[in-house]
Amino acid sequence: MFDYVLYPTDFSEPSRKAFKYLVKMKDAGTKKILLMHVVDRREVSTMATMEGFSSVHYLDIFEDIKAELHKRAEKELDKMAHELRHEGFEIELRLMYGVPFEAIVEVAENEKVSCIVIGSHGKSLVSGMLLGSTSEKVLRKAKCPVFVVK
Repeated sequence: MFDYVLYPTDFSEPSRKAFKYLVKMKDAGTKKILLMHVVDRREVSTMATMEGFSSVHYLDIFEDIKAELHKRAEKELDKMAHELRHEGFEIELRLMYGVPFEAIVEVAENEKVSCIVIGSHGKSLVSGMLLGSTSEKVLRKAKCPVFVVK
């Protein structure tokens, strides 16, 4: 039934909880998992602005931060892929740059995934949120089933 699952992650604690459910998806017929991370362009821009406010090197700082976040995400995705391959899943990796909810919904539609498994909320300065803005927007805009793990 859910043979191809999209798992977008921001590596937060709720996202890691959702990861644990992926192995259980095998019982629902899951064979292939698309592991995805989106380096949030808004986060990169904010970090670069804080780091290089009114600096002539803003663009260099921006690119350095973007590259570092990409490198860290690649390492984390590789670890997750290794673990899921060990469980017998076929794995595809996708590392993107943009606005997370937009990229997630677009990839889900283009790849025709069976469902999305996502953490209830991610990295946020607002604690105690019931549903994160990315999860909420994915839930509203995705055309496939979305499993939100709290």
